Amino acid sequence: MSRTLKLLAIGMVALFATGCSQSASEEADAPTTQSGEWPRTITHEAGETVIPEQPLRIVSTSPSITGTLLAVDAPVVGTAAALVTSLSDDKGFFTQWADVADDRHVEVVYPNLEIDLDAIDAFEPDLIIGSISGGDSVAAEYE
Repeated sequence: MSRTLKLLAIGMVALFATGCSQSASEEADAPTTQSGEWPRTITHEAGETVIPEQPLRIVSTSPSITGTLLAVDAPVVGTAAALVTSLSDDKGFFTQWADVADDRHVEVVYPNLEIDLDAIDAFEPDLIIGSISGGDSVAAEYE
C-alpha cells in the first residue's frame, strides 16, 4: 500500500472514530490522554489505528471538515476545494473559514471534490483526514 493510501486510511479511521457516538457513561469511563503524549491510539469499530507522532502537515480531503480542523488550530497545509458558489470564495474555500485558511497559507490540493491521490502525496502530509460520508466522501478510495 502506498504511503498516501496508508495516511488516508489513518485519517479516515480517525475521522470515523470521532463520528461514532458514545453514551455518557462510556465517555466518563474512557481513559484520557495528556495533550503531549504520543503515539495516540484510536479505537473504533474496525479496530485500532495508531498515530505515531503529532502531525505537522495535515491534508483534508473534506472541505466540510477543514473548517473544524482550522478551528482547533490543526496544522492544515492543504484541502480539497468545494465548488465555487455563493457559499465559498473563488478558490472553493467555504466563506466561514476562508480568511483563516488564507492567513495560514492553506492551499487547494484539488478542485471540485475530484480526489487526486498524487496531488495529496505532493503535499507530503503526515496525516490525511477524509470523510466517509457525504458528497466529499473518500470511502471508495479507501476500500
